[in-house]
Amino acid sequence: MKSAAALAWAVGTDALDSSRVAYPYPYSKDVADMTTEEWILAFTLLVSVVALAQPWLILLWNRYRRVGKLEIYDIGRIAISFSVFGPTVRLLGTLVAHHHDQFVRNMSIQIVRQRDNATHEFDWRFFNHNLNIISDQPDRSLEIPGGIMVLPTQPHRFDILFNDLATEEDGVIPLLLPLKYEWNQRYYRQFSDWTSQNPQPPVHDSQNLLNNLFSDFSSSSDYIRVSSELSRICYWEPGRYRLNLRISVASRAQPFSKTWHFTLSPEHTAGLRANSNLILLEMLGRSAPHPHYWANVKYEATENRDGPRHHAG
Repeated sequence: MKSAAALAWAVGTDALDSSRVAYPYPYSKDVADMTTEEWILAFTLLVSVVALAQPWLILLWNRYRRVGKLEIYDIGRIAISFSVFGPTVRLLGTLVAHHHDQFVRNMSIQIVRQRDNATHEFDWRFFNHNLNIISDQPDRSLEIPGGIMVLPTQPHRFDILFNDLATEEDGVIPLLLPLKYEWNQRYYRQFSDWTSQNPQPPVHDSQNLLNNLFSDFSSSSDYIRVSSELSRICYWEPGRYRLNLRISVASRAQPFSKTWHFTLSPEHTAGLRANSNLILLEMLGRSAPHPHYWANVKYEATENRDGPRHHAG
């Protein structure tokens, strides 16, 4: 006696032999022997398979083949300064990722003075969490920069201070540290001698002593020389500059970049060089009569190498 499975197989085989439409799958017949109904059924099946697979194919394409992009939009103005960190630039903007998440590993800028092609590199130094584009002065809530995750569904706003690290380490710090050491030695020696003669001096007397001591120190040859050298290190001059922002991401070797231009006037550069005296006062623990000067200049033109051109508003 045949088993149930064998009987089912025999019935199916007989059906195939007796009718061409009883077993409708096209690959059971030779292509030349297929009827119109079988061709229609095969096409319908193919369309169904493609429709079911389409979302997964699109997902795989977007994940592994579609190129991710990162667009850079500027906010406000470019802020230029000269500080204890050397030449400093403040940029505000928004990063917008397309197609993929983008992990920003580093941001840097290159500034070229167009008159003589003098080129300087700037590294990100601080994140500024104030995001106040009305005030000329950056907020004191600063943070050491680190990686940034930018999602396609969540643009990222940034407020970053960049500085010329080479000028800071090779120019500014070697000038300031010896002068600060000399001031501390003179201050402690003079104050120690004075307190030995006045065990409980009034507060205003000690303040007067400090003011007189600094007045004499600021007239010394070393102080004047350092102040002059700081003004020389400040390489901001009147003219037009090109600024290129480069953003390195983890997903590709070449950075995203965007280029702007800006112009410094003689008034701008005079204010920036005047910061030299403020730098000395702060370094020596003296209160500055006014905040550091920042030249807030317009974005004259922009060019994004990885996307459409934009013009600053």
